[in-house]
Amino acid sequence: MKSAKSIGENRSKTVIWRMARLCLVLCVAVCLRPLLACAADSVPAVKTDKADYPPGDTARISGTGFLPGEQVECQVLRLDSPFDPNVEHQPWLVTADAIGNFQTTWFVTSDAAGATLELTAVGQASSLVASVTFTDSPTTGFVPPVGTAPIIVPAGGFGIEGDLQANTPGVGIGDWIPGPAGAGESVLDLAGNPVHPAITFHLLDAFDSGLDDNFGGGDKVDEDPNTWGWIKNPVGDKVDINNALIHFTTAPNGHQWIVIAGDRRSDNGDAYIDFEFLQNSLTVTTNADGISGGFVSGGPDGGRTVNDFILTVALTSGGTTASYFVEQWAAKVGGGFDYFDVTSKIPTNSVFAAVNAVDGTLVSFGAFGRTTYLKNTFAEAAVDVTEMLKTAFNPCTIIGIKTILVKTKQSQSPTANISDLITPLQVDLTIGLAQAGAAQTKCRQGDSTAFTLDGTAHPGTSPIASMAWSIVSSTAGATLDAPSSCTSCTTLPATVHVNGGPATAILRLTVTDTAGCSKHDDVVLTVNGPTACSAMAATKASR
Repeated sequence: MKSAKSIGENRSKTVIWRMARLCLVLCVAVCLRPLLACAADSVPAVKTDKADYPPGDTARISGTGFLPGEQVECQVLRLDSPFDPNVEHQPWLVTADAIGNFQTTWFVTSDAAGATLELTAVGQASSLVASVTFTDSPTTGFVPPVGTAPIIVPAGGFGIEGDLQANTPGVGIGDWIPGPAGAGESVLDLAGNPVHPAITFHLLDAFDSGLDDNFGGGDKVDEDPNTWGWIKNPVGDKVDINNALIHFTTAPNGHQWIVIAGDRRSDNGDAYIDFEFLQNSLTVTTNADGISGGFVSGGPDGGRTVNDFILTVALTSGGTTASYFVEQWAAKVGGGFDYFDVTSKIPTNSVFAAVNAVDGTLVSFGAFGRTTYLKNTFAEAAVDVTEMLKTAFNPCTIIGIKTILVKTKQSQSPTANISDLITPLQVDLTIGLAQAGAAQTKCRQGDSTAFTLDGTAHPGTSPIASMAWSIVSSTAGATLDAPSSCTSCTTLPATVHVNGGPATAILRLTVTDTAGCSKHDDVVLTVNGPTACSAMAATKASR
């Protein structure tokens, strides 16, 4: 039986413990009162610097009213697709400053073009929540003016007004095919053959036919081309292409221009024609059935190469103008690669585009079984690619184009399904600071074979400081005649002698501008021996 003393001692200890616990609770309450009051009284808010952004822009985000120093979780989701698994829509953490404010950014991706997005910020200690909505502008493209591209070939510049004839509608202006009398020249003859095959290309594709090769179905613009498939099947008339035209040329100021054109069978909806310029090879494979196959791409960055680009002309149903887009292949935040729209970075005076606005546009070489186009079925554009590199890419960039792929699609989204295609064209062209010229092949001329080189510099932001030719390698020796360098120049012709045969030599043109940018371009020279030359002669004789 417990004594009265022990009972009294226990009661006393209990009272003391309860008082101590009460004091502890009161102390904690007093200490936390400012923080709790702050959380209770705060009205958290988050905002973006703009209500709408074009794809490729950066949203600048600021938040207020959170606990000082707490972590705030931010996340941007599409309202029409809140469970989008792409890395761009994953949450990230920022830390509020000493007064509960924070700042952060989010890259506006092109996959959400046309969508409404919601940014939500959640305080990790306070559970305070704030949100704001904004939009990602649909990629409507840029509608450039019609006009004359100021280029050297053809004579008279290049008329971009929706027809194909030189000297029409203005006398003295060049175009795709010959027209009425005048000083304006053409880059094709009346049959559609290139006047200068090294810089002008006319591609053909079957139309309205079960033998038309097109994408197998479900292939997307931004997917790795190694995963694409093709099949021979008819395609919808609004995305059925017959002719694609491509012309590379230079302006008097040394800038490089690309002129493109394409057609479609009908104007019964919107259509987009892509001209994709790739720095590595893209070829097709054929299955055993002969009517389907796949693609093999040498691009190391998701099947492409960083700085590959697409020039797109868009034709809308019943439209009278051509929209224009430029996309650049680049790394994505969080890994992987994708095409990003850089159209807004191109100066407006560096692009011209047009569609044929009336029925009866003459096409002497034929299109879709006719010699005239129905209205809004032919589009053309010209872009100053030197300006493109300078403003949208990097002025100290050089791009060696190995493949051109022409294809059609029904929207401008990077995830759009692609439709018709023309067999990829293999080329050897360079845009950028240094241009060494195309590869050359000759039959052996004796102990050494002479080649004439035509080096060209294309100044971007800064003038050219120097140009120089050098021999990179040769199988049997090679020598360069003087002079092989120059200063403050934009052209550098040279003569090189390649010894022996068969033999090869690689020559390098290095160009440096006054800002210190230095780039080079290589050209391969091949000397064939007697056997190869005899075979070449026999082939020519049989034609």
